[in-house]
Amino acid sequence: MVNFKNVVAAYMAASAAQDAANVPAGNGALRTSSWAIPQNYTESLELARPLPTTGVADCVVDLGAYDFAFSYGTPYVSQYQGAGACAGKVWDKVVLRFEAYIKGVQFDRTLQIFIGGAEALRGISHEPTRNGIFWKIDEDVTWMSPLLKTPQSVVVVLDIDSTYTGIISSHLTLSFYNSKTGKAPASVPDGVIPLSASKTTYGSFNIVDKTTEAVITNVTLPTNAVDASILFHVSNHQSDEFYYTNVPDNLAIPDYGIYGAGPVKEIQIYIDGQLIAVDWPVPVLYTGGFNPLLWRPIVATGSAVLPTYEFAFTPFLFLLADGKQHTVTLNVTTQSPNRLWFVNADIKYKTSSKATAPPSGKILYSNIPALSPKVDAKVGPQQYDMDITTALDLKTTQFTIVTIAGETKVYSLRKNVILNNRVIYRNDTNYLKGYHNLDVSTTLATFPVPNSVLSLIASPESRSTGLAGAADDASALHILGLSSIPVPTLSISKRTQPFDFTYNYVINPSGGYNATTVLSQNWTFVDSVGLASASIVRKGYYAAGWLGVFNGKSAGLAGTNEYVKVFTPPFSCYSREASAYNGTVRSDKTGGSCF
Repeated sequence: MVNFKNVVAAYMAASAAQDAANVPAGNGALRTSSWAIPQNYTESLELARPLPTTGVADCVVDLGAYDFAFSYGTPYVSQYQGAGACAGKVWDKVVLRFEAYIKGVQFDRTLQIFIGGAEALRGISHEPTRNGIFWKIDEDVTWMSPLLKTPQSVVVVLDIDSTYTGIISSHLTLSFYNSKTGKAPASVPDGVIPLSASKTTYGSFNIVDKTTEAVITNVTLPTNAVDASILFHVSNHQSDEFYYTNVPDNLAIPDYGIYGAGPVKEIQIYIDGQLIAVDWPVPVLYTGGFNPLLWRPIVATGSAVLPTYEFAFTPFLFLLADGKQHTVTLNVTTQSPNRLWFVNADIKYKTSSKATAPPSGKILYSNIPALSPKVDAKVGPQQYDMDITTALDLKTTQFTIVTIAGETKVYSLRKNVILNNRVIYRNDTNYLKGYHNLDVSTTLATFPVPNSVLSLIASPESRSTGLAGAADDASALHILGLSSIPVPTLSISKRTQPFDFTYNYVINPSGGYNATTVLSQNWTFVDSVGLASASIVRKGYYAAGWLGVFNGKSAGLAGTNEYVKVFTPPFSCYSREASAYNGTVRSDKTGGSCF
């Protein structure tokens, strides 16, 4: 039996032993010399649409350069003093750029950047080659504009232990693009409240066992808030890094990397102990996942910048904008022992001078069923042989009635997740094959309630008991006595994320081993609001290769094909596809259809 994470570690150790480029690692240090990417280093990248900007930045603020070596427990801490000549201006776009280079040997590491305690970026560092690589990330942080109007702390977390000696040299800037119209984009909030562990050091909460949760107290929104959403930042580590390969507790073999608790995970947000929002995370292959050669120089979809999960909070605004202090709890459920999840969140909100009274409202009905996946486990005929399928089809339904700035609305929020997972272990667990297919749809319907019919819902609580049997929104409104109110505004999002994986480990009779991997992952996001056309994002990859150790020396070969297609209505299309083989980009094409 073999733990495939240990296989990668053995490969890395062999690579380090034969890599003369390594130098002793010291503690992380602020760079005193100018920062520049060495000319002979190779770019490592994840395909993504370039951020749309209005020409050259009006101001660029340098947040410092830092070398991350043995940096566990010592994040880079700096200060943002303001936007320079752009201070006091209205910004059309603000872009955070993180760039880094490294050579030698180093594990993939979790990167987190916090500004004023709010998380601006989370990703995974790229694993280097002995000849050196560099990568750049441009992240749209325009939503952080309220924080950037005043000085803020800056914290960059990139924990590196003393195992390997590759040093990540990094540089951080903020670029400001002034508005040509004097108006900020409609999406820019009036305020941001970080739900983080600290503003001066590590901002994430560590969920390290089955009972730990992230609890944030004394949270409140302004009483003139009229709109809000929650950004949930999350990443999975240790025994849950490959959670889609996990099995039921009674079949777990932790010593060989087969962990329990199953493959179904759920993100949860509670307000004062009441569960108000859930979602289901998508698997992301980190840059050392299965076979690090697969991700040189093109890393897996979603790994350079990890997904963030956004929740509409306006239907529940009255829970936090009442002038009182509240408790927000963040959690990821059904974790395995020895798991580690980093979680934190940020609340974005808008205010209005028309809101002369705090929002008021009621949760008329909330049905968020507990996770109860169907599991079919077959074992044998050989010891440790397993074929396990896990299926989840879960629907959530919530109705609220809210009065904000004198306008009353009924909100219907429905979610549906369909998850199908299968893992097959054979040959003393040296062979693994499976899939993890995730489909999530979210529909938020907003029904304006005219003053002429407000009297019909003078006591909505007395009617809400019948909502459990409502087949659709029309039936629910009829139960509430609102069968004739206007057509709603609909916000619909759908994401489909199939993932297939195969791994086979073979011991060579003459000594050493080799392991082959075949991976395929495709993401599709469709978002629409009202009658507007839907925006569509498609991205994914196919990767295959092998690695091994022979007579103490590492070897391997891999190829990857990755694509991204972004359609933005009415006519904008960005399409790019690239392929790499044996660490070299063989093709890189932009243009073409988005469908």
